[in-house]
Amino acid sequence: MDLARTIQLYTKESKSYEDLKELDTCLQGLVEDDSRFNKLSQQYRFHIINSLKVIKYRNNDVVFEKGDPSDCLYIILSGSLKILTKGDNGINTFERLLTKGTLGERGILKNKFRSLTAVSVGVTYLLRLDAKTFKKYLYQEFIAELTAKKSVVEKYIPCIDQFSDTQKEKIAYSLKIQNFRRGNLLLKAGCYADSMMIVLEGECSMVIDNNGVKKTVAILENGSLIGEDTVFNNRNSYYNVIVSSESVKIAVIKLQDVRSYFPSSFFNSMRQFITQRNTVRNRLVNFSNPCLLRRKIQNLRSPKYSLGNLAQVVRTPEYISGRNMLKSFSFSNMLNSVSPKG
Repeated sequence: MDLARTIQLYTKESKSYEDLKELDTCLQGLVEDDSRFNKLSQQYRFHIINSLKVIKYRNNDVVFEKGDPSDCLYIILSGSLKILTKGDNGINTFERLLTKGTLGERGILKNKFRSLTAVSVGVTYLLRLDAKTFKKYLYQEFIAELTAKKSVVEKYIPCIDQFSDTQKEKIAYSLKIQNFRRGNLLLKAGCYADSMMIVLEGECSMVIDNNGVKKTVAILENGSLIGEDTVFNNRNSYYNVIVSSESVKIAVIKLQDVRSYFPSSFFNSMRQFITQRNTVRNRLVNFSNPCLLRRKIQNLRSPKYSLGNLAQVVRTPEYISGRNMLKSFSFSNMLNSVSPKG
C-alpha cells in the first residue's frame, strides 16, 4: 500500500471492514510481523488501528524530549528518526537511527518519563497510539516479551557481570528475535556484519571456501555467537554462516546498539578472547578432519573460558605437532583443559 493510500485510510472517521483488513496488513508490515501484535486477535488489532493517529513531522522536528511524559507509543510509517541521549551537560549525543518499528513503549511499561530525545530526519510520518489504548491491548504482550528478552541477555551475553542493570535493560529492549530456515545465509564471507547474533534454537554451520573447496569449521548451536569477530574487531567476516538445521531461532542485536549499550571493558575482553579462540580453531582446522572437529570446536565459542588456558592449549607440543596430536592428546583432554572461569 502506498503512503498516500495509507494516510487516507487512517484519517477516515468511519472505516469499513475492508479498510481495517487493508490497514491490518499494512500495520503488520510496519512492525516487521512483530509477534506482540500478531498474537492479538483481529478484533483487538482493529481496535488499535481505529485508535492510531497519523502525525507528520518536518526535518528536525522534535517528536519528544528527554523528561517528557510517556503518554504514547509511536510506529514509524515512513521516514526516520534520530535518537539522542542528553548528557548532564545538556548536550545531545547521537545514539542511533530508527527507520522502522516501534518507539516509546519503554516509558509506558516502566511508568517513567522519556529517557531519550527523538528528532525527525527529513519528512517523517508516525502513527501515534495513546498510552491508555496501549495498556488495554498491548501491555501484557510487551511485558511478556521483555521478560523473555531479559532472560536471553542474562543467559547468553558473555561476561554479563560487566554490565550495569541499565545496560542490560537497554540491550533487552533493542534485541530482536527472528526465525530462519535451512539454507538461509546469516553472514557472508568478505562482508561486514551489521549485527551480532546469538543462536537460541537450532544449528548453523560456519563454512570457509578455500579455492572452491567448502569446509565446515564449526557447528554453532544453542548459545553460540555469530558475527562477533567482525563486530568487535571491525573487519569483514572470514566465514559464511548458514542455517543447517530445519530452522533456527536467533537473537539479533544491531551493531549500533552493541556500540551504544555494551561497556568498553567488554569490547576489550571480547577482542582478546576472539584472537585466542581463532588461533585454536584455525590450527585445528588446518591439521584435522572437520567432520571430527566441528562439534568440539564450537565449545571454544564462549568468553567464559579462560584466555590463559586457551593460550596454554595452543602452546602444547602435542597441539603444535599437528596430526600427531590425535594420537597422544585427545579432544576431550584438550577441551577439559579449557576450563570455565570461576
